[in-house]
Amino acid sequence: TIHKTRSDVQNMIESARRKFMNPKPLEPECEKNTPFFQKLSDIELKPIEYLIEDLIPKKALVEMFGQSGCGKSFLGVDIACSIATGKSYHELKTEKGATVYLAGEGHRGITQRGWAWFKYHGLLIGDAPIFISKHGLGLRDTHQLEFIETELDRLTSNGNKPSIIIIDTLARNFGGGDENSTKDMSEFIVAVDKLINRYDASVLLIHHSGHSDQSRGRGNSALKAAVDAEYRITKSDRFLYLNCTKMKDSEEIEEISFFLDDILIQTSDGNHINTVVPVRRSEQVDRYRMTKKDADDLKKFREAYI
Repeated sequence: TIHKTRSDVQNMIESARRKFMNPKPLEPECEKNTPFFQKLSDIELKPIEYLIEDLIPKKALVEMFGQSGCGKSFLGVDIACSIATGKSYHELKTEKGATVYLAGEGHRGITQRGWAWFKYHGLLIGDAPIFISKHGLGLRDTHQLEFIETELDRLTSNGNKPSIIIIDTLARNFGGGDENSTKDMSEFIVAVDKLINRYDASVLLIHHSGHSDQSRGRGNSALKAAVDAEYRITKSDRFLYLNCTKMKDSEEIEEISFFLDDILIQTSDGNHINTVVPVRRSEQVDRYRMTKKDADDLKKFREAYI
C-alpha cells in the first residue's frame, strides 16, 4: 500500500541519517600494546627504501596521471610485472614482491599486456606472484573496503603479502562521490592509507589528468597534497614520457622516455593478438629502429649542430 511504501522510504532515510550522523570511529593504525608516540632519539634514521630505485618508495602513495590513451596503464603493468619478478625496471634496481592489480577498467587489456610482458622478456608467468582483480571496487564504501581487506588477508596468509597495490583507475575505484570534493577525495585517501598501513605496501594510483589543465591530476588538490610521489605520463606517436611532478622526501628523478615495441601473443584458442611493451629509449634502441636514411639524417644533424 501507499502507506507501507511511505513507511519503508522513511525507514531508509532514517537509517541513512544514522549511518552518516554516527559514523564508525576511526581506529589508529598502530600495533596493539605499543605506545603511539615515540621519542625522536629512539626512531632509527634510515635511508629511503624503494621498491623501484628512485621511482617507487616503499610504503608510499604514488600517483601516475595522464590523458586517456596516453599509455599509463601500459606503464602500470610494466611496473607490476617488474616488481612481481624482481626484474630491474629499465636499469633501475627493483625489489621483488607480490603485486596486486585492482583493475577497474580494461580487464581484458590488462591481462593481454601482462602476458605480452612475460613473453617479451622471456620470463615464466607462472612463477610471478601477480594478482589481478575481476573488477574494480568503491574504496570509499566501508563494505567494499572490508571486502578487499579480506581478499588481501587471504593472499597474505598464503605467503603473498602485497608489496604494491596498483589501483587502475582512481575513478573506477573511487566509489561514487565527486572527485572535486575535498570530503570525498579525503575519504578515498583515508581508505588507501588504511591499505598502506595494514600491509606495509605501496599504492600506485593510475589517474586521469585534469579536463582544463592537463599538467595536473583530475579532481581535488587534496590528492596531490597526500601523495609521496607523482608522475605525469605523456605520449607522442609510439613514445611515452614519464616526468616526475612531485617527490616528497628525495630528489625528483629525471625524465624517462619509452618506446612501445610490438609483440604478437597467442590466445588459448590459437588466435593472435598484436600488442606492445614499453622499452626504455636509448641511443642503441633508437638506432636499432631507425632506417638507414633516418640514421644518416641524424648523423648529419649532429655533425652540423652538435
